[in-house]
Amino acid sequence: MIPGPVTIQASKLAADLLNLLDRPPVDERVVLDEENHPVGLVDTQDLIRPRIL
Repeated sequence: MIPGPVTIQASKLAADLLNLLDRPPVDERVVLDEENHPVGLVDTQDLIRPRIL
């Protein structure tokens, strides 16, 4: 596992993710639940398919 991975809370909206993708510039984020356990991974490609990005 990468030390200090770039994360986002599962409760955040896709718009929140868009605002965070360039800080730092990475194209994927680890998704965390309320207890900060990893529950998934979201990639910019996940936003392109449904035309969010």
